Amino acid sequence: MALTTEGQLRRSLKGVASLVVAALALGVGGCATRGDEGSGELPRAYTLAAALAEAEDAAAGEHQVVALSRAVDAGVVTVEDVREAARRAVTCMVESGIDARVEESTLSHGLVLPGYLASSDGDDHAEARIELCDRNEYFWLSKAYQLQPSSVEAIEQHAEQRAPAIRACLEEHGVPSEDARSASELADLASRAAHELIGVSCLAEAGVDVW
Repeated sequence: MALTTEGQLRRSLKGVASLVVAALALGVGGCATRGDEGSGELPRAYTLAAALAEAEDAAAGEHQVVALSRAVDAGVVTVEDVREAARRAVTCMVESGIDARVEESTLSHGLVLPGYLASSDGDDHAEARIELCDRNEYFWLSKAYQLQPSSVEAIEQHAEQRAPAIRACLEEHGVPSEDARSASELADLASRAAHELIGVSCLAEAGVDVW
């Protein structure tokens, strides 16, 4: 399962969708997905320790590293941890002359995801400043929050609830789904079909905006 989103406040440097994914022309949406740009795959068991190690290796800001260290000790990243990270990222951007504000979305599986909206107006230098603030203050905390076990479990439960609608959509578009026995296999099939076969997201049509 590669985490992609079908329309959220996401950290795409090319645009903002409603939180974690689609490149539109308005600005930048802050948040992390299972793939940095919504297309890659990360290990299913992405741990808080891994997030901390990545942040340290990338020389992330002190506040983010401290928050991740605290999360490792507590065993959880809280929504307030991510809210504070989003606020810090926005402060960093505003101080750099970027038009930015904190924004929150609730994903289809119920996860409240604090993020930000930032406008670069197509300026490469502005995008670089947004990226720097995001990496320093926000990225790994948000990534860990979205990929911790409770979040992944909520994603999978929601996909199971929406499985009949996903299957119906695939069948409507001529994609055989009988070999997909579990909700996970069905969602994986729908994700592949959207990119390789039909160009239609049966996940989005079934109300699943993260997989």
